[in-house]
Amino acid sequence: MKRFAMTVLLLMTAPLFTQPQDAAPSPMAVDVLLSRIESVASTIESMNAVVRFDRVQVLQGDEQRRFGTMVYLAGPPARVRVHFDRMIVDGVPRPLNQQWIFDGIWLVERNEEQKQFFKRQIVPPDADPAQADPLSIGEGPFSLPLNAKKDLINERFVVTLIPRVEEDPANTFHLQLVPREGVDTEYEQVDLWYGRDSFLPVRGLATHKGSGDEDVFTLLRAQINSEVNPA
Repeated sequence: MKRFAMTVLLLMTAPLFTQPQDAAPSPMAVDVLLSRIESVASTIESMNAVVRFDRVQVLQGDEQRRFGTMVYLAGPPARVRVHFDRMIVDGVPRPLNQQWIFDGIWLVERNEEQKQFFKRQIVPPDADPAQADPLSIGEGPFSLPLNAKKDLINERFVVTLIPRVEEDPANTFHLQLVPREGVDTEYEQVDLWYGRDSFLPVRGLATHKGSGDEDVFTLLRAQINSEVNPA
C-alpha cells in the first residue's frame, strides 16, 4: 500500500514538460495544462502590466506596433483598461493616445488624436454582467484570456500543444486553438503562449480569416493582485 501511495504521489507531482521537444504531445497533457491554467486564473483578482500590440496586415505589407499599459479587475463584472501612449509605424516612432475600456457592459475605443470614439455593447441587456469576460477569445479587441475556462475553451476550439521553437517567448509553452465547426468567430486560429512556471498568459496571436492578418498582444512585467485604482 505504501508503494502504491508513493507511485500516485509521484505521478501527481511529475513535471508537465518531460517529453522531447520533437515528440507529439498527448491529449492528456493538453487537458492537464488547461486545468492548471484555469486553476491559476481563478486566483487573479487584478493585474497591472506593460503591453505591446502588433497588428500585421499581410496583403498590404503593413505592420504597426503599439506600446502602453493595462489595468485589469476580475470583478465580477470584469473590467479592463488598455492605454497606448506610443506606436511605431514603418520603423518610425510617434506618440499616441488610444484607449480600450470595458466597464462591465460596454466596450469603448477612444483615439484622441483622430477624434474617434467607438462604443459597442458586449453584454446583452438581458444577460448577467457578472458572466462577461472582456478578454475572452472573440469577445474583446485582443485574444489573451485571463479568466480562462477549460470547458468553454474545449467547447469552442480544438486545442493542440505545439512543440517549442526558438522564436517562442522564453520559458513558455504554446497552445494552438482552432475553432470547431459552427463556432462564430472572425479568427482562423488563435495561438497562446503561457509561462511554464506561472501558467499565466504571456502572448496571444490571432490570425484573421480570409486576410491572414495577425494581431499579436504581449504582456510584459505583469503584476498580479497588486493595488489598482478602481477609477
